[in-house]
Formats: sequence, C-alpha cells, structure tokens
Amino acid sequence: MLRINPLIAILEFSGLTLFCDAFILKGSGGGTNGKLEHAFHPTVAKTHHHDDDHQGVNILDPNGGGGGGRNKSSQQRTLIQRKHVVLDMTTSTNTEKKENKHRSSHESKQHESNTTPLSMTISELSKEMGGKGRAQAAWDCYRIGVDPMLYYDSNSNPEGDVEGESVWLPLASALVEHRKNQHDDDNDDDDDDDDDEGNAMLESILQNDKAKSKQTIQENWLPPRRSTEGLGRDALSELKRIMEKGDHHGKKRMGTVEECIARLSHVSISADGTTKLLLKMAKDGLEVETVIIPWSNRKRSTVCLSSQVGCRQGCTFCATGRMGKLRSLASDEILVQMYYATKLCRILSDHLLSNRYDDQPTFLYPIDNIVFMGMGEPADNSEHVVPAAQILTDHQGFSVARAKTTISTIAPSPQSFRELGVAPAVLAWSVHAVDDALRKRLVPTTKHTMIELRDGFVRVLRERPNKRMTMAMLEIVLIDRVNDSLDCAHDLVAFSKAILEGVGKDLKLVINLIPYNDIGDIGDIGGGGVVYKKPTRERVRAFQDYLTDRGLFAFIRTTRGDEESAACGQLATKKKRKKKREEMAVVSSGSS
Repeated sequence: MLRINPLIAILEFSGLTLFCDAFILKGSGGGTNGKLEHAFHPTVAKTHHHDDDHQGVNILDPNGGGGGGRNKSSQQRTLIQRKHVVLDMTTSTNTEKKENKHRSSHESKQHESNTTPLSMTISELSKEMGGKGRAQAAWDCYRIGVDPMLYYDSNSNPEGDVEGESVWLPLASALVEHRKNQHDDDNDDDDDDDDDEGNAMLESILQNDKAKSKQTIQENWLPPRRSTEGLGRDALSELKRIMEKGDHHGKKRMGTVEECIARLSHVSISADGTTKLLLKMAKDGLEVETVIIPWSNRKRSTVCLSSQVGCRQGCTFCATGRMGKLRSLASDEILVQMYYATKLCRILSDHLLSNRYDDQPTFLYPIDNIVFMGMGEPADNSEHVVPAAQILTDHQGFSVARAKTTISTIAPSPQSFRELGVAPAVLAWSVHAVDDALRKRLVPTTKHTMIELRDGFVRVLRERPNKRMTMAMLEIVLIDRVNDSLDCAHDLVAFSKAILEGVGKDLKLVINLIPYNDIGDIGDIGGGGVVYKKPTRERVRAFQDYLTDRGLFAFIRTTRGDEESAACGQLATKKKRKKKREEMAVVSSGSS
C-alpha cells in the first residue's frame, strides 16, 4: 500500500483545498519582492474564487494553533475525512501508475536496443571497456563533441577528419547562407558577386577549418594528458563493439557516432546567431531538431533538446504538436543532440554570427544551460529523458549544473511530475491557462483538471529527493486575446500562490511568459476558429506587471531564432511541414 504522509499531502474536498504546514505569500505591493510568512498551522485556501485572503484553521491540534477547541465527535469526523481522502489519493495514484506502466511497456518495445557509450556513465563504460582510464579518455572526447573513434583510430578515419563526414558541408553551407543574408540586408549588390564570395568562403571553411581541426582540439580543448594518454587498438576495439550493439541491420559499421546514433543533416543560422540543427537518426532516418541560443551578454549558450520525434499532446499553438508523435528518442539519441551542439559551439567559437544586440559580437559560446523544450513531451518518454539528464549533469559526463538543466512538461497526468521529479533538473510546468475549459482548448489531450495537476506538482516539489532543487517554473505561451487578459493573470496569481503555500518557503517559483511565435506556414487556427496572433508588447507587459505587483517573479522570454523557425513552439521537421501545408491548402480552398 502506498504510504502518504498527511503532513505533506494536499487534500481536495468540498470545493476547498487543504494545505498542511503552509506558507503564505504576501506581496509587497510593488515590484517583485514578495514576502513569505510561515503560518505555523494548516491553511484552507479558497482556490475556486478570486480571493487572495486566507483563513487559518488547525485540524491537527484541536485545542490550539488558531483552530479553537472542538469536541470529540468533531475530531473523529476530521480523522475519518482525512483517512478517506488519503485512500482516494492512493487509488488515484495507483491508477496513474497502471496507466504509466502500460505506456512504459509500449515505449520499451519501441526502443529495444542496447546502450551506446554516449549514454553510459564512467562507471558503466569502465566495466564494458575494461578500465576507468579508457572510459575517461572516451568521455574527454564526447564531452567536447569529438568522436574518440575518429580522433584516435586511423582505420576509422583514414583522411584524418576528426569531426565526421556529415558535419562540414551543412555547417559551411549554413555559414555561407548566413553571411549572404547579412550582406543582403546591408546592400543590394550584384548577386553574381555574392555567389562568388560565398563559394570562396565555402571552400575556405572546408579546407582551412577542416585541416586544422585536430590540432585545435589537441591544443585548446582536450586535457593535456590526452596527447600521450589516449585509446589504443584494444580499447578502440572494445569501444567499437559497444557502439555497434544497436546495429540490428547487419550493416558493416566503423563504430562511429554518425553511423550508429545520428548524423548532422542540416544547419541554419538566424540573424541573431541562434543556430538550429537537424539530426538524422541512424536507426530509421527520422529527423529531430535541436537549437543553440547564444547569449553575448554572458558569453554562454543555451541548448534546447528534443525528447521525441513529433509529439502526441497536440497543443494548438505548437508546430511540433501538429506533427503528431512518430516515436520517442532513446537516451543516446537525446544525448547526441548535446554532442553535436557542443561540437558546433567549439567549431564556431571564433566565427562572428551577429552584431544585432547593442553591437555586441555574437559567437556560439560554450553551453552552460540545457532546456528540454524542443520537440516532444518529456513525460511521455521519462524512461529515457531521466537517464539522459543524469548523464548531462554528471561531472564526468557533460558536466552541466543541475540548476541550469530544465525539463519542461505539459503534464499529461499528475504522475508525470513524479516520473520527471527524480531527474537532476529543474521542473518546469507548461501551464498556458489555469481555467480548465481554456486549457482544454489550448491542450486538447488534457484529461485532468488543473487542481489535480497542481496538487501532483506540489506533492513532487515537496518530496523531491534533492532538497537543493528548490526552484520550479510555470510557463505560459501568451496568445493575443486568448489567454493574455488581466482576468487570466488574476487566475494565475491565485494558482501560483497556492503552489507556493503548498510547497513551503524554500520554493523559488519563476513564471516564464512566452509571447506566441507565428507558425503560419502550417496554419494558425486555434480552437473555435480563432486565428492565433502574438500579443502586443503592451499587453504582455501589462500581464507581467499584474503578476509582479502581487509578489510573484515573472519574466518575459526573449524571442530568438524566429526567422529560422527555431523559436519556442516552431519546431517541426521540414517533411512534416510540407505535408501540413498541403493539408491546410486543401482546407482553405474548401472553405473559400
């Protein structure tokens, strides 16, 4: 039987939500500096009304703590109520577990493949390769986006190209196109001159950067000891054997990342330096998108990772949702996105990409921030997302700080938070609307009320094993005249304060406001035939001010990469987009 501590449970009955050992957030009345005040007793909050007042009542101590005296029968009734609610919660949780077990079993059948070195810890890889030193040498390469099979093995790499055959042409082509677009913005010179200049740049990149790649890696990126302590023939043979475990097609392979996991098939660079990668999976040729967002003000980059090919949640404002779900990604297929993103950040570290922001030069800086906000719903693939997050934050893996790794979920069920809550990462909940009817319109696959989902969110935040993970996020895609009104902001304030009170004073709750990004190339029609549009800056600012004036921390996310459809909500592979455009054309012609 599932054991639930009633001191940390949130009990729902009679239209009221009971918070035990709650904290009350009192806004300062201006700015973002809210004040948390411990109530020292359970609190009953009227969550279904626009009322910020809270009334204290102690059901655990019948003779004190603000609840006043109560007779014996009243105490018994309270205990019986608590017992029944806990049993209801147990039943609900068990049902969720059965649903999740069925889904996990289905996903496991989809991904029956062995683990590759990229998704192994040093300890696991040491056992497979026959020594910790060998595993460390391999991971010193993976960590900087270098394939040890290409770096150390001349047989796998007779031409000496340590980056991989799929990398240079799409990368160089993207740089040429990017420079050409920047040049076109500045003047309207002869196109033939632009083509000649582009061809010369392409040749220069392919010859010069490619030729000096290994020397640059040796001098600037790998630990000095790797010049003498690498991988010998036997170690490379073991690494190749492990990498090729997933080869179910009987093809002759060299054991490289390109051949066994994924290869780079396309790169595009926005005017602001945001870089989008298209990766083709070795398993079946399906493609996923990964986005690198450089920040010139702090000289670091954020990478946005995908967890699935497509998505089954069907959010009406999201291009990926229009694709539908094709399949989930294995852990190494998630991690290979970080591998290639790190590779590009290293190769392009001295290539100027933009002067767009206050004339600050923008390059692809080293990655220090990871967000699972690309294609797919992480909760629908938690069995592979969680292990991937562990490798990403392992100091002997990709070594990204846990506090700078975020997993975002639409939360298909309350159990979703529990599945993702064990990951060493910040939890972000894509709320989008507090009102059940409106959220159902935005997220048609919604099956649970927002109160049920909120209670699951609070439970997991209170019970997370890593107490240092005290930050959580709520995310709202703001759509003009749909969910950007002050009434919606009012509902969000009450909703957010209920979370703060339920979790306690240690929680740092951040609200991310994301202005809707146009996905017009595949149709912008939302529920009820409303055409989705980006809200004005004034409406977004008014929404933010409403939240911050009431003591909440709310930030407006900067739109990046929208020229190349790399912004939030715009990710969808080209083949699927073409099909959707054709479908929308048919719909449009039929309605005209």
